[in-house]
Amino acid sequence: VLKSDVESALKVLNFAIYHTELTEMEKREQEREQEMERKRRADGDSGNGGHDDDNDDDYPDGPENRE
Repeated sequence: VLKSDVESALKVLNFAIYHTELTEMEKREQEREQEMERKRRADGDSGNGGHDDDNDDDYPDGPENRE
């Protein structure tokens, strides 16, 4: 077996591993985005308009600054 053949085989193998990992990462990202979209829709369907019930976060200085 020639050294150049082994090096070429390793390059192909490394690319295959990289491609597999990249594909898996993209799949997980798509699943995460789909889950976020489902949650967003569920929040909208529950009648709160996608906002949580804790409005204190909207007022950094505390609830006493509400208008």
